[in-house]
Amino acid sequence: MKKVFAIIFLCVVSISFTHANPPHTISYQAVIRNAQGNLIQDKDLGVRISIITDEETGVSVYSEERTTKTNQNGLIAFAIGDGNGNSTQSIEDIDWSTSSFFILCEIDLNGGTNYTISLTTPLTTVPYALYAEKISKDALPEWVFEEQKPTYNYSEIQSAPIIPTKLSELEFDIELPEQKATDSTFLKSVAFGITASDTARWNTKEIINVPTKTSQLTNDNGFITLNEVPTVTVPTKVSELTNDSQFITANDIPTINVPSKVSDLVNDTKFITIEDVPIVAVPTKISELQNDQNFVTSDKLPTKTSQLTNDNGFITLNEVPTVTVPTKVNELTNDSQFITANDIPTINVPSKVSDLVNDTKFITIEDVPAVAVPTKISELQNDQNFVTSDKLPTKTSELTNDNGFITLNEVPTVTVPTKVSELTNDIQFITANDIPTVNVPTKTSQLQNDKGFITLNEVPTVTVPTKVS
Repeated sequence: MKKVFAIIFLCVVSISFTHANPPHTISYQAVIRNAQGNLIQDKDLGVRISIITDEETGVSVYSEERTTKTNQNGLIAFAIGDGNGNSTQSIEDIDWSTSSFFILCEIDLNGGTNYTISLTTPLTTVPYALYAEKISKDALPEWVFEEQKPTYNYSEIQSAPIIPTKLSELEFDIELPEQKATDSTFLKSVAFGITASDTARWNTKEIINVPTKTSQLTNDNGFITLNEVPTVTVPTKVSELTNDSQFITANDIPTINVPSKVSDLVNDTKFITIEDVPIVAVPTKISELQNDQNFVTSDKLPTKTSQLTNDNGFITLNEVPTVTVPTKVNELTNDSQFITANDIPTINVPSKVSDLVNDTKFITIEDVPAVAVPTKISELQNDQNFVTSDKLPTKTSELTNDNGFITLNEVPTVTVPTKVSELTNDIQFITANDIPTVNVPTKTSQLQNDKGFITLNEVPTVTVPTKVS
């Protein structure tokens, strides 16, 4: 079965627009994946690239074959027409004005020429810029190619306006608008509020008093303290609620007498008890049965091997041959070349670092360069725009209320229910009127016989055998 592979193509055309001869190559890249979507990494591929004039019929105007290798990202990259491919054609001979063109890429995953994967992609308009090279020089002014651009003397133009060269020569007849910052990110940042005096204080390292208590802040936003929060009495017991919805308690549930014994039921369906089952005499000994099948007793069984016929050639202990089992290694033949402790060579294991050859260029403490570590903030470069204490706000009104703090006037009034009727019955509590009436059966005839109980009349007659036959 032919495997299907996913190929992601990226085609980039390299063209020069100078009058010199342009490089007639097309840069080509493709990412190769297998049918499971995994990258084909570090693998040699056989590739055939064709430039065709029709996507379906595939009339080729240029074709080349080459071998390339994917990298760690599954990417192949090369320049079509750079001369490294095996081709007898030239991209320079393509007339880009005659048709629409497509690139057909065929791949052999084994690096040969048995191409089993192919994909056709259309060329964008960029390669057609090569056609601009064929434009006749007669269609453009001569100085475009000969670099003979005409020159003009501005002073010779009649009624030419005076071109100002200084700011003092300009006449401001309109009012320039005030320049203001419009970057939303800058407007929200701390840097938006920095003034010239802030910069001066930073340069002189002027320190101001930073508040450490909320009492040192001006409460101009009406923040409230814990003592100003109103006390709300929330009921914690059901008895503190007014039972205006007729909820019931355990005392309101009526007592139901449910029979707990079979004797509490009226046996109007003639169920039977153990006393109603007839007694059947069942034999308990073999001697109580009639031996009409010629069974034998234990005294008829042989108890000695001499009573049996040795027709299977069993042997006795005296007939077992003697086998000598070696108990020492030297009694064995060393045909597997086992070695002894004397055969193990002595190995000298280094116990010091100096016993090792430093062929990996490990370094010692003397090789570590000294690093100057700054010990003062002034020794650090302020590339993160840290601010001094004079930039810290002292009033809550200077802060952006982006966490939704509220003032005392904004605290909503909470109505705490004191009656059951003020609560939403979303748990489906029931009242005494909602309890359904339960009919408890007192007779077996009122029960559904879904377990298949039988009456005395339905007990089948059982015949107990008295003989083995």
